[in-house]
Amino acid sequence: MPDATILLSASPREGNGTFLARRLVSRALFPIQHICLSSYGVRPCIACGLCATQPGHCRFDGFPDDDGQKLLSLLYRAPAIIIMAPVYFYGPPAQLKALIDRSQVVWEARRRASAPPRRRPFAAVLTAARQQGERLFEASELILRCFASALGFSWMEPLCLRGLDAPADAAASPETLATFDSWTDKLAAQIGKAP
Repeated sequence: MPDATILLSASPREGNGTFLARRLVSRALFPIQHICLSSYGVRPCIACGLCATQPGHCRFDGFPDDDGQKLLSLLYRAPAIIIMAPVYFYGPPAQLKALIDRSQVVWEARRRASAPPRRRPFAAVLTAARQQGERLFEASELILRCFASALGFSWMEPLCLRGLDAPADAAASPETLATFDSWTDKLAAQIGKAP
């Protein structure tokens, strides 16, 4: 679905993010391709520098156990991206961070081609078990903002949801669901304005 918004679920387990992703898909007024990152293999960047000397190429191109380039290509071509991710130790989960690090290959290719951002929306829903913590989402937001920039997208204000620990907490919280539905309605309007 080349014209579909990519919804990337980054949780390694079935839980609140999975439930919210399914809710978003069921309510969406725009086409969505839902990708569960846990179904793919992403080798971590090894800082070999190949993408700097051969733009667009990665050391792991063609490796049968690596889907990094495939996923980055899907994301780069999407009209909009939504990331659904839990917060682990004040940052994104390991597999999402591996994919983000691998986006260096896209950034290098764009930099060499002097490709300007295309102003497509990049949104995120971040969930955390903790209720407290003034800076609970700060690291994830900064990392995802950099990811959006590397891919040439425009960062949108994320939805940050606290107190979602057990896998069914979101489904059991009318307040969370109302907040999420309101945010997704606004997101739909933004995506509708995207070029």
